[in-house]
Amino acid sequence: MDTIRTSLAGACVALILAIAGCGPGVFDPNTLDPNAADPNTLDPNTTDPNAVEPNQTDPNAAPPPQGGDQLPVAPESLAFDNQGNLYVASEFVGVYRRQADGEYVQLISNDDNALDSLDKIRFVNNSLYVFTMTQTNPAVYRYDPSGQLAAAVFDPNDARRLGATLAEDVAVAPDGRVYLAMYYEDIFSEEPRVYRYGPDGEAESAVVLYDEGDIGTVTALAVDPNGNLYVADPSNIAKFDPDGNLIAVLAETGDHGLDYPREMTADSAGNLYVWNNVTTDDGTRSSILQFNPDGEFVAEALPLGAADQAGLSNYPSDLLIGPNGQLLIVDLRGDVFEVTSNGQLETYLDYPQNDNAKTVDRESIEADRERELKTRDAQQ
Repeated sequence: MDTIRTSLAGACVALILAIAGCGPGVFDPNTLDPNAADPNTLDPNTTDPNAVEPNQTDPNAAPPPQGGDQLPVAPESLAFDNQGNLYVASEFVGVYRRQADGEYVQLISNDDNALDSLDKIRFVNNSLYVFTMTQTNPAVYRYDPSGQLAAAVFDPNDARRLGATLAEDVAVAPDGRVYLAMYYEDIFSEEPRVYRYGPDGEAESAVVLYDEGDIGTVTALAVDPNGNLYVADPSNIAKFDPDGNLIAVLAETGDHGLDYPREMTADSAGNLYVWNNVTTDDGTRSSILQFNPDGEFVAEALPLGAADQAGLSNYPSDLLIGPNGQLLIVDLRGDVFEVTSNGQLETYLDYPQNDNAKTVDRESIEADRERELKTRDAQQ
C-alpha cells in the first residue's frame, strides 16, 4: 500500500511540474533559455535609440530654465568669455549663460555631469573651466562654450593618488594651464602645495612645494596676464613664475592691514586684488588690498568695513574681473557687486527673487574661521 501511495504522489508531482512547465525534459515555449538573449534587453554594446547622451538635450524634456522666475539660483561664481557673455554657476544646479536678450540658458547640469557642487568657473581660451572642491570628489573639468565636456583636467582619483583631502582653490593661466591648490588632512604634511596641469590634464607638475615662499596651507590662487602665479596662505602672499620659482613675498600678516587673505584675482594690467578678512573686536570685517604688477602695495581698493555697510557677507564666494575691467564680488548670499574706482560698492547683478537663497550658516562659518586661524597659529 505504501508503494502505491508513493507512486501516486510521484505521479501527481510530475503532473504538476509538467503543467507548470518546469518538469525535467519539459520545454515551455514562453520560457527563455537562460543562456539566450532577452529580445527586450539591449546588447550592452548597442546604443539605446531612446537614450540621451550626456550633455545632449532630451527632445522630450522640458525646455531649460530661461529668464523670468528661472534666473540662476544662488550664484556661486561668474565667468565671462571673450565677447563679454556672462556665465553663472549655481552651486547645486549647474552653469547658465546669459543670452543677448537677457534670458538665461542652462548649459551644464550638476546631476547630468555628476558634479557635487560648483565652486568656481573661469572662461579661458574658448573653454569653460569648472571647479568643484568637495572633500569626496574634488575635480576640474573643461567644457566647450556649448556645455560639452572637453576634458577632465583633474578628477577625484587624482586627489586620492596625491593623498590630498580636497582641492582648496584653482586658477587658470592665459595659456589654459590649470593651477590647483591641495589641502591635506595633516596640516604639517610636506607634500607639494600647488600642482599644474595642461588643459587636458596632461603634464602634471608640482610647482609650489611645502614652505616655499613661507607658504603652508593654501587659501587662494591667482594668475596674472604674464602667467605669474600668486599663492596665499593664512599668513602670506607670495608671487611665483609660471614654473613655481619664487619671485617675491608680497605681504605677511600685519603688512598693509593683512590679516587673512581669502580670495585673489588679477586684472589685465597685472594688478593683484586680495580679499582680506580682518578680526576686530566687533567681529570679522573685510577689505580688498591692491598690489601693482611689481608686487608693491597700492591701496585698499575696498576700505575695511565697506562690505558690512553695504550688507555684504564678509566671506566671498568669488572675486573676479569683469569684461570691462570691473572688480566684482560674489558673496555668500549670491549678491554680485562691483567695486568702483573710489572704493564704493554698486549692485552689478540683481536677482531679487534669489535674495538669501543660499543657506548661510554663520555658526559653521565662524567655526571654520576659528579652525583656520588655529591652523595658521600652529604653522607659525
